[in-house]
Amino acid sequence: MKETLARYFPDAQGTTKETKRKSIHLWAKNKAKTERLGSTNATRAMRKLREVGTATVLSKETELQLVTWLNEYRADGAPVSGLMLHLKAREFAEASGVGEETFTASWAGRVGFLKRRGLRFRARTRQGQNSPADSAQAVKELNERMKKEMHRLGVDVVFNADQTPIFFSTCQSRRWRRRERRQCGCAQAARTRR
Repeated sequence: MKETLARYFPDAQGTTKETKRKSIHLWAKNKAKTERLGSTNATRAMRKLREVGTATVLSKETELQLVTWLNEYRADGAPVSGLMLHLKAREFAEASGVGEETFTASWAGRVGFLKRRGLRFRARTRQGQNSPADSAQAVKELNERMKKEMHRLGVDVVFNADQTPIFFSTCQSRRWRRRERRQCGCAQAARTRR
């Protein structure tokens, strides 16, 4: 050990030298594991490695209950937020006998759960989750209401209030120029001094 410390850590003294000695003993103890992990590209750059399932404290049955709950909500067209999933996971964990100190339902745990089960949060839409029949009915009702209002007011022609086409028609006639790059005076002065 003295030769190894003198060869690889010649400047180490006192507590630093003792720390290096302990590190070398730890490396020798975990040599087989280190060689196994260094042989694959996936684990080569990792500094710490936890075995798969180390932090998983919910049973598979409890996770399946959570997936079932999530799918039932989605089938009803209700969006599920991260907070809802967090609270429901803690509720299921408590029901299965796992304490709050053991299972925290952290963000990283949620990401792992969604990845394990192949789930994703859906993007929110402004309209909500309407079926095509509902949306077609809403369009029909809007058209009828508009026609009644036009007849009541005596209006023959209705214009679109959206001005997007007007904006783009004026933009096409303009030429957009790039701004010229300008340097500050100090950069030009530095060039002339050389």
